[in-house]
Amino acid sequence: MKTPNKDGLGHNDHLVTLDRDVALAGFAILESLLISLEERRVLGREEIHGLLSDAAETHREQARESDDGPRHLRVARLIERIRHAGNGTKPYRFLR
Repeated sequence: MKTPNKDGLGHNDHLVTLDRDVALAGFAILESLLISLEERRVLGREEIHGLLSDAAETHREQARESDDGPRHLRVARLIERIRHAGNGTKPYRFLR
């Protein structure tokens, strides 16, 4: 039986919420960095897309070699979503 925390969540529920919060914070930071790098002309859109494509491919490879393959495939799909979100007039607004 789970023991509720002071916020009313069980221990496992709290960890899932924390994981999601950490992921959302990471995506917000990534979005800000990508926009800033592009606006300051440090990296062009094609370079950013290449970087994201490489990251997605790395996770697809890990999916084939890892016991945690489904998670790596989900991560690869998320990265591809981010890359495609940068194709519009408002770059990388995947959090909205």
